[in-house]
Amino acid sequence: MADSQMPGLSGLLGRRDFEELFPKRLGSPGWAAVTGIASAGEYYSYDNFIAAAAECAGLVYKARYRGGKFSAKASRVSVIDKATGRETLVAEGEAFAAAGARGLPDVTRTADLGDFLSEGGENDRRRELAAFLANACHETLGGEGSFEDRSSWGLFHNEEIGFEGGGKIGYVHAGRRGFPAAPGKSYHGRGPLQLKWNYNYGLASAFLLRDKNILLSEPERLTRCGKLGFAAAIWYWMAPKAPRPSCHDIMARKWAPEARDIVSGRTEPGFGMTIVALNGELEGNLTEGCDSRVAMRAGLYRKIAERLGADIRGEKLDTSGMYAWRQ
Repeated sequence: MADSQMPGLSGLLGRRDFEELFPKRLGSPGWAAVTGIASAGEYYSYDNFIAAAAECAGLVYKARYRGGKFSAKASRVSVIDKATGRETLVAEGEAFAAAGARGLPDVTRTADLGDFLSEGGENDRRRELAAFLANACHETLGGEGSFEDRSSWGLFHNEEIGFEGGGKIGYVHAGRRGFPAAPGKSYHGRGPLQLKWNYNYGLASAFLLRDKNILLSEPERLTRCGKLGFAAAIWYWMAPKAPRPSCHDIMARKWAPEARDIVSGRTEPGFGMTIVALNGELEGNLTEGCDSRVAMRAGLYRKIAERLGADIRGEKLDTSGMYAWRQ
């Protein structure tokens, strides 16, 4: 749980550091200067980040998995409002309540979103913030060229390149019956961590807005509201989706490898492991020298960690030898 004696987000990252790290963030004067587009306000503003973290801090994510099956179909997900103690059902897979599953033991995974940047020692908190921002920057990079050319272009986009303007539809999973896609809507990457797929939009909407249909029917809302974009990213960072742990648990050193992890090389918690958790299907088992995506993420992490005063010596930053989790 959060320790009130330790610095929260604003204590780890000041406005000046944020704005100097990301001078071309979407909607900023630097962004307007390179795009020639008049800005109606910063999407990735420091204030939006702070407000999103504060709002998320009042929520707890709870997932129950029935019969030892770590799958969406065998799960029940709910949100707990810490102020009232009220627990609200968000989603229930068809296999969870099936007649044959009743009476089977449950495994419960919870995540207090107030623990974002609030667990472990201060260096762990700085490392976690650097890891969150480095991954967000990689997902939203603008510009072209090498790491040195692009390291100031983080948080430039809030929508997946190639899908802008609603002219292309993608990331629709028809098999997730609890989160039906709205006709003509695309669930491509949006926001700091590029939330994708209709079921993730529905889960984030139910969790953050108390109604799964809001973002299912209007996914573009994520590109219009920077605070909601940051909140969705924090939710995705914090929520464990068994058998995969949350990125928070990895960086806060709360995660320990199980047998299935050991045989898949997932034994070193750190920045490289967050890459596997976020995009292991495409970026697992890669070194910086052989993959530009892993190299960019690791380079951004080094730069941001240095700015935040985080000691990352000895930490595994690539994904070599580590493979993605499988359901």
